[in-house]
Amino acid sequence: MKAFSLILASALVLASCAGGPEGALELKAGTPVLQTLKRSVELSGVLAPVETATVYGKLSGQASRIAVDVGARVKKGDVLLEIDAHELGAQLALAQAAVATVKQQAAQALVGIDTAKTNYDQAKRYLDRINSLEDRSSLSKNQLDDAQSKVDLTQRAWESAKLQYKTLNESGLAQALAQADVVKSQIANSVLTSPINGVVTNKNINPGELTSTSNALFAIADISRLKLQGTVSQDVVSLLGVGLKVTVSVDGLPGPLEGRLTQIGPVAATSGQYFPVVVTIDKPGKALAGMTARVGLEVTAPEAPVLPLSAVKVDQGRAWVFLVEDGKARQTEVGLGLSDGRSVQVVWGLKADQVVALTNVTLLTDGMAVKART
Repeated sequence: MKAFSLILASALVLASCAGGPEGALELKAGTPVLQTLKRSVELSGVLAPVETATVYGKLSGQASRIAVDVGARVKKGDVLLEIDAHELGAQLALAQAAVATVKQQAAQALVGIDTAKTNYDQAKRYLDRINSLEDRSSLSKNQLDDAQSKVDLTQRAWESAKLQYKTLNESGLAQALAQADVVKSQIANSVLTSPINGVVTNKNINPGELTSTSNALFAIADISRLKLQGTVSQDVVSLLGVGLKVTVSVDGLPGPLEGRLTQIGPVAATSGQYFPVVVTIDKPGKALAGMTARVGLEVTAPEAPVLPLSAVKVDQGRAWVFLVEDGKARQTEVGLGLSDGRSVQVVWGLKADQVVALTNVTLLTDGMAVKART
């Protein structure tokens, strides 16, 4: 192999025939070569809308008007369906009347505060006046007690009036307003609108039928842009970047389309060490959702030590090579990078000047006597 400086040897001959230690395994060995690797990766699948939405009813009721049908183009906020809200309108009128009643009661309570304050002030002034007399011999004990009791009673009435006003103006009014807001929200929910721009692809309701919050009423898809989803292996995903421009070939269309890599999944897919990626086509032209397509990705890895795949032993997800040192095979764990199907980069665990067994790797064990000769 041109890429490697190899020490050629005949495989699996007795060491005694070559004058070496008895039982030594003959093999080819060589040092890795620093170089870059390129690899082409193809994604294939079915084109899908870049965004879809399933619309559920927020309120159970009778559909009074269906504003769209399958195939209709809609914008975000366009009306899809209206639910009969006459009963809700009556409930709102009652709730608003309750708000008005609480406000009226609060206004009356405010007047009650002023009245109670006036009564308290009068009682307090009378008590202060008789207490300020130099000669109170003409006053009976009952008169003094009555004056003090009147002050106490009017003060409690004043405090009670203030508490009543606070209760009505705060918690009472807040509760009445909240009830009215609940009904307003239900009325707003009686009109369903589109959450996205797109085309109505499914409709599961007809005028007069009852809506349900658990059943999908409409499906909407944004087909102004399309996407192709696929997976790439872990040695490729680290070399990709969002925004990478790619060429998309669509079956049945004469020319390629331009796409861009818009998403790289941060977590491996359930299939193992493969990561999801998404390619978006901003101008699909005549391409339609459901058509099959292919994307070619060309990736280039930075310069690193490269070995033939035959030099690497993979066991339970870990990679190993055998260094040839002083006539012995020394098993060493390494980390692998990009592979082009024939060669693979070693990203850690190996130096560029170390001699590595290139053949008979599956027969080697750590410490085994080996013979490598040119």
